[in-house]
Amino acid sequence: HPNTAPFISTKLIQHLVTSNPSPRYVKVVADAFRTGTYTSGGYTFGKGNYGDMEACVAAILLDREARSSTLDDDAISGRAREPLLKVMHMMRSMELSTESGAKREVDMIYLTSRGLGQESFNAPSVFSFFLSEYQPVGPALNKGVVAPETQLFDAPKLISFMNGLFSLPAFGLTDCQWWQGFGSDRARYWITDYPDGGYFDCGSAEAEQPGVPL
Repeated sequence: HPNTAPFISTKLIQHLVTSNPSPRYVKVVADAFRTGTYTSGGYTFGKGNYGDMEACVAAILLDREARSSTLDDDAISGRAREPLLKVMHMMRSMELSTESGAKREVDMIYLTSRGLGQESFNAPSVFSFFLSEYQPVGPALNKGVVAPETQLFDAPKLISFMNGLFSLPAFGLTDCQWWQGFGSDRARYWITDYPDGGYFDCGSAEAEQPGVPL
């Protein structure tokens, strides 16, 4: 269908670069999607097949609207980060780990019910957590632009998000000591000899790995 390329291109640009791409930007990416090739700086990306994602992603990330520092001063340029991505970026920037250095996995479940509004693989519908055409009341609506991720930025969710972030230094991800954190009270520990050891409650986990902080 002729609308396939611009539709997919717009969605990808919104998720990777900016919520309000120009028609020119969408056309460049759509052309790369249709032709399967994109050339920039003497390099050609893609194998010439319709829908080639190498060409499409290269067109998105190498376009001037994605790389121009001039657009940093444009209030309409860019996009808001989703709450879950903010949490992940916070953890990576702080090099979150266990005090002992032991490897472990923690399932960040119940994030939706606890007010963050988003958690992995638990979208409320096939339309994801927010609508791509969402316009928050205020300057964005007045200017006729969209800000999809801000559909999750109502006051209760923002307060829950801040509460969760403030709890990280004191309680970590699990909720063995405080139920308002980002984690659950059933944490799966990655034990070297038993990588699929399953789930343990707080007391059982401590017994399996004594000395490892919860």
